[in-house]
Amino acid sequence: MTGSNAIVANLGFPGKETKVRESVSPQRPIAIDVLVQPGFVATEVASVVDTLRVCNRVSGRELFRWTYCSTQEGGIEGAGGLCVNAVAFDDLPAVPDYLIVAGNRAHRFLDRPSLARIRTARQSHAKVILLSEAAAEFIFQNRGASCPMTTHWENKSVLVEQLAGADISDRLVESHDGTITAAGMSATLDMMLNLLSDHVAPVIVRTVSAIFLHDNIRPGDMLQISPRSTTLGPFDPALKTAITVMERNFDTDMSIADLTRQLGISPKALERKFRKAFDTTPYQFLINMRLDKALKLIDTTDLSLIEVAVSCGFTDAGHLAKHFKARCGVSPTTFRKRKMHLGLQDA
Repeated sequence: MTGSNAIVANLGFPGKETKVRESVSPQRPIAIDVLVQPGFVATEVASVVDTLRVCNRVSGRELFRWTYCSTQEGGIEGAGGLCVNAVAFDDLPAVPDYLIVAGNRAHRFLDRPSLARIRTARQSHAKVILLSEAAAEFIFQNRGASCPMTTHWENKSVLVEQLAGADISDRLVESHDGTITAAGMSATLDMMLNLLSDHVAPVIVRTVSAIFLHDNIRPGDMLQISPRSTTLGPFDPALKTAITVMERNFDTDMSIADLTRQLGISPKALERKFRKAFDTTPYQFLINMRLDKALKLIDTTDLSLIEVAVSCGFTDAGHLAKHFKARCGVSPTTFRKRKMHLGLQDA
């Protein structure tokens, strides 16, 4: 555990540290409340709790302590039948260091007591982490917020239709002012391993990751991989076709002019469709698709940057670096070096 009297968290965002609690004694376990409602996503809850459990085992002492909590006391059954025993909000002893809210396939599942609990935690300077659908509900409730937020790509496809102009990113994690929104699902494990890295030595993080047979810990600002053409719902068939062609040819030197010729549509008409659906141009959409793949290759392979660039449709490493930095705020080289702060280059 860190020797400081304050818990610091960046969840995979080097240089963007946020104090969680003003005074936390290193002599007591870090307290984490896991908020669940009937129908919770078991994958996310298990990823949270098992990561903490294994970290305690590897460390040889109780560094983390967790409590399931909900609106009412008793057994709460998840979407797949997994049941946990929860403590009612009113019976919780104190505001925790972290409040983690699991996703749920139900529509608008966060009731007033749950939203009040989240609000109280935020006001008390606990770190609040909202996963998948919980993040989507938070985005909907705070649709006037100026900071970027994220959720699972399935939820985003619905929100972009409901919330015109909302700043919803494709990253695995977004952090702002003590509140974290996250994609959830299997990326919850990456998020929790990054959380551990704020409190324990890198060797412990590597060991926990290895126990889960998890080869690469994805940073929070890595982009989600999503089948874009399958998330368009009732959108224009021509738009779906355009994205399908992009997905099949993003690693070539295909231009937007080539695309419009294949579709038999004018460049201006295609741009109108993309702006209406995604608030971006066809060219930038194609660039983002190429960057999705580049991020994955840079993070999980040892390919040189020129090899990554060519395989993702960029003309050279400089072309890749220009667009990469514009989107991620750092160069591809800096992004790749982030593994080193956990010692993962030797894992």
